[in-house]
Amino acid sequence: MTAQKRRPRILLIGAGRFGCRHLETLQQLEAHGTLELLAVVTRTTASARRIRRRYHVSTVTMLTPALLKQADGVVVVTPAETHARLVRRCLRFTHVLVEKPMALRVREAERLVQIARRYRHRLMVGHVFRFHPVVRALRKIIQVHRRELHLIEAWFINPGPPDVGVGALAALLHPFDMLDDLVGKPPSGLASATIHTLRHDSHLEDGASVWLRYPQGVTAWVEVGWMGWQKIRSLTLSFMRMRVTADLLTGSIQIERPGRRRQIRRLAVGQPLRTELEQFIRSLRRPHALDVDGAVGCRILRIVDAARRAAHAGVRRLPGGVACA
Repeated sequence: MTAQKRRPRILLIGAGRFGCRHLETLQQLEAHGTLELLAVVTRTTASARRIRRRYHVSTVTMLTPALLKQADGVVVVTPAETHARLVRRCLRFTHVLVEKPMALRVREAERLVQIARRYRHRLMVGHVFRFHPVVRALRKIIQVHRRELHLIEAWFINPGPPDVGVGALAALLHPFDMLDDLVGKPPSGLASATIHTLRHDSHLEDGASVWLRYPQGVTAWVEVGWMGWQKIRSLTLSFMRMRVTADLLTGSIQIERPGRRRQIRRLAVGQPLRTELEQFIRSLRRPHALDVDGAVGCRILRIVDAARRAAHAGVRRLPGGVACA
């Protein structure tokens, strides 16, 4: 089999809860003939044994240059604080898809983009909600009614205590990426407030309220964090003569207009993760197919960083001078 026709060999790094979701999806794609799963890299021999027994895959506990040279692409699904180090190591040898956030600091993320360019490797960031059918439907609605859009409200709430070692703004940054995708431009200003009720480390906020100002009179209000008892993934778009409310968990989109009957559309949520992984695989042979690259990841991290700095500074209004681009 020629190199052009050979299935791309993919190495998965990380086999925690979300890593196993990636593993299951990669196995679906392997069964479909899209890729070859080279191996799964785990941290301990115990986890390697467990993954090997459950999924019947090759597992290793050492990430070596020889292993990386065999891979056409690497998928990194490890704790966020390890992303920058692992991606930096992998990019010397192959293309990388890393789960969000691509790094914890903007400077680290920018450095990864530079490394990818130096070695001419693709760097994709796992902003999976860009591939969600509901977000894609909202994008089409905005394209038609763009001039009437004036407010976007986003709720991204997880119940219970945090189960990650980073703050809510970085761990639950999906709304900022969805806004970037839907509006198409970075915010010109923002203000934010954070809460620290479950953890006492000032750098690990448990929740945040962020107000963003976008060009052409669009304002966004984002709520993220660990609070309450119900998981929420919702977006509400307010236009001059229409309101659109979307639930990303159920695939429901409600459209309300004055004097008209409410319209309800129900979309199949599908497998956004599979769509994301498929795009990464396509990009291994066609660089132009990559949409969510390192530059996008950097842009979202700048918004997260600006929100955190604004909260620490005690800003409570929309300052036009806060640059997030």
